[in-house]
Amino acid sequence: MAKYYATIAGLPNIGVDDRKLPIQTDALQAELRQELTKRDRRLLDLLLMEQEIPQILETINAWLSDDSIHWEDDPSEIELEPKEPLETIDAQELADYIIAVQQRTKRPRTKHLPDFIKEYIEMRLPDPELEEELEEE
Repeated sequence: MAKYYATIAGLPNIGVDDRKLPIQTDALQAELRQELTKRDRRLLDLLLMEQEIPQILETINAWLSDDSIHWEDDPSEIELEPKEPLETIDAQELADYIIAVQQRTKRPRTKHLPDFIKEYIEMRLPDPELEEELEEE
Protein backbone atom coordinates (compact mmCIF):
# COMPACT_ATOMS: atom_id res chain seq x y z
CA MET A 1 0.00 0.00 0.00
CA ALA A 2 1.36 3.38 -0.97
CA LYS A 3 1.87 6.20 1.53
CA TYR A 4 -0.65 8.98 1.08
CA TYR A 5 0.54 11.48 3.68
CA ALA A 6 0.25 14.49 1.36
CA THR A 7 -3.19 13.41 0.10
CA ILE A 8 -4.58 13.03 3.62
CA ALA A 9 -2.93 16.24 4.83
CA GLY A 10 -4.52 18.12 1.93
CA LEU A 11 -8.07 17.07 2.83
CA PRO A 12 -10.26 19.67 4.53
CA ASN A 13 -10.83 19.44 8.26
CA ILE A 14 -14.23 18.09 9.25
CA GLY A 15 -15.61 18.77 12.69
CA VAL A 16 -18.39 17.05 14.62
CA ASP A 17 -20.44 20.25 14.66
CA ASP A 18 -20.09 20.94 10.91
CA ARG A 19 -23.47 21.22 9.25
CA LYS A 20 -22.18 21.35 5.71
CA LEU A 21 -19.25 19.26 4.59
CA PRO A 22 -16.48 21.21 2.83
CA ILE A 23 -16.13 18.52 0.12
CA GLN A 24 -18.72 16.34 -1.61
CA THR A 25 -18.34 12.56 -1.78
CA ASP A 26 -18.02 12.52 -5.58
CA ALA A 27 -15.31 15.18 -5.48
CA LEU A 28 -13.43 13.28 -2.79
CA GLN A 29 -13.61 10.05 -4.80
CA ALA A 30 -12.38 11.80 -7.94
CA GLU A 31 -9.49 13.34 -6.04
CA LEU A 32 -8.57 10.04 -4.41
CA ARG A 33 -8.69 8.14 -7.71
CA GLN A 34 -6.06 10.48 -9.16
CA GLU A 35 -3.69 9.75 -6.28
CA LEU A 36 -4.31 6.06 -5.56
CA THR A 37 -2.34 3.21 -7.04
CA LYS A 38 -4.24 0.73 -9.21
CA ARG A 39 -4.38 -1.79 -6.37
CA ASP A 40 -5.62 0.81 -3.89
CA ARG A 41 -8.26 2.05 -6.36
CA ARG A 42 -9.57 -1.53 -6.45
CA LEU A 43 -9.81 -1.52 -2.65
CA LEU A 44 -11.71 1.78 -2.79
CA ASP A 45 -14.11 0.22 -5.32
CA LEU A 46 -14.72 -2.69 -2.95
CA LEU A 47 -15.56 -0.25 -0.16
CA LEU A 48 -17.94 1.67 -2.43
CA MET A 49 -19.50 -1.58 -3.65
CA GLU A 50 -21.18 -2.05 -0.29
CA GLN A 51 -23.86 0.46 -1.26
CA GLU A 52 -24.51 -1.32 -4.55
CA ILE A 53 -24.60 -4.93 -3.26
CA PRO A 54 -28.43 -5.10 -3.03
CA GLN A 55 -28.73 -3.97 -6.65
CA ILE A 56 -26.04 -6.43 -7.80
CA LEU A 57 -27.76 -9.32 -6.01
CA GLU A 58 -31.12 -8.26 -7.39
CA THR A 59 -29.65 -8.27 -10.91
CA ILE A 60 -28.09 -11.72 -10.47
CA ASN A 61 -31.28 -13.18 -9.00
CA ALA A 62 -33.43 -11.66 -11.76
CA TRP A 63 -31.19 -13.10 -14.47
CA LEU A 64 -31.04 -16.55 -12.89
CA SER A 65 -34.80 -16.78 -12.37
CA ASP A 66 -35.76 -15.39 -15.80
CA ASP A 67 -37.50 -18.24 -17.65
CA SER A 68 -37.26 -16.42 -20.98
CA ILE A 69 -33.49 -16.85 -21.05
CA HIS A 70 -32.38 -19.99 -22.87
CA TRP A 71 -29.09 -20.80 -21.20
CA GLU A 72 -28.28 -23.55 -23.68
CA ASP A 73 -28.13 -21.02 -26.54
CA ASP A 74 -24.93 -19.68 -28.05
CA PRO A 75 -23.48 -17.28 -25.44
CA SER A 76 -23.30 -14.49 -28.03
CA GLU A 77 -27.09 -14.74 -28.45
CA ILE A 78 -27.88 -14.36 -24.75
CA GLU A 79 -28.45 -10.74 -23.82
CA LEU A 80 -28.38 -9.80 -20.18
CA GLU A 81 -28.88 -6.16 -19.22
CA PRO A 82 -29.35 -4.89 -15.67
CA LYS A 83 -32.50 -2.90 -14.94
CA GLU A 84 -30.33 -0.10 -13.57
CA PRO A 85 -26.69 0.54 -14.52
CA LEU A 86 -24.10 -0.98 -12.21
CA GLU A 87 -21.36 1.43 -11.16
CA THR A 88 -18.84 -0.66 -9.26
CA ILE A 89 -18.68 -3.75 -11.48
CA ASP A 90 -18.81 -4.35 -15.21
CA ALA A 91 -22.28 -5.68 -16.12
CA GLN A 92 -20.93 -7.49 -19.20
CA GLU A 93 -18.28 -9.24 -17.11
CA LEU A 94 -21.00 -10.29 -14.67
CA ALA A 95 -23.21 -11.54 -17.51
CA ASP A 96 -20.36 -13.51 -19.11
CA TYR A 97 -19.57 -15.18 -15.80
CA ILE A 98 -23.21 -16.13 -15.17
CA ILE A 99 -23.54 -17.56 -18.68
CA ALA A 100 -20.38 -19.65 -18.23
CA VAL A 101 -21.63 -21.00 -14.91
CA GLN A 102 -25.07 -21.77 -16.33
CA GLN A 103 -23.58 -23.56 -19.34
CA ARG A 104 -21.02 -25.34 -17.16
CA THR A 105 -18.15 -24.08 -19.31
CA LYS A 106 -14.76 -22.65 -18.42
CA ARG A 107 -15.16 -19.53 -16.30
CA PRO A 108 -13.92 -16.35 -17.98
CA ARG A 109 -11.12 -14.37 -16.40
CA THR A 110 -12.55 -11.42 -14.55
CA LYS A 111 -10.77 -8.23 -13.58
CA HIS A 112 -13.47 -6.45 -11.64
CA LEU A 113 -15.71 -9.22 -10.30
CA PRO A 114 -14.97 -9.95 -6.63
CA ASP A 115 -14.65 -13.55 -5.48
CA PHE A 116 -17.65 -13.30 -3.14
CA ILE A 117 -19.90 -12.42 -6.11
CA LYS A 118 -18.56 -15.41 -8.07
CA GLU A 119 -19.15 -17.68 -5.08
CA TYR A 120 -22.70 -16.39 -4.72
CA ILE A 121 -23.43 -17.14 -8.39
CA GLU A 122 -21.95 -20.64 -8.06
CA MET A 123 -23.96 -21.24 -4.89
CA ARG A 124 -27.22 -20.10 -6.49
CA LEU A 125 -27.04 -22.67 -9.28
CA PRO A 126 -28.01 -26.27 -8.67
CA ASP A 127 -25.33 -28.94 -8.97
CA PRO A 128 -26.57 -31.53 -11.53
CA GLU A 129 -24.53 -34.35 -9.94
CA LEU A 130 -26.01 -33.65 -6.53
CA GLU A 131 -29.52 -33.52 -8.00
CA GLU A 132 -29.04 -36.94 -9.64
CA GLU A 133 -27.91 -38.41 -6.33
CA LEU A 134 -30.97 -37.00 -4.57
CA GLU A 135 -33.30 -38.36 -7.26
CA GLU A 136 -31.76 -41.84 -6.95
CA GLU A 137 -32.39 -41.87 -3.19
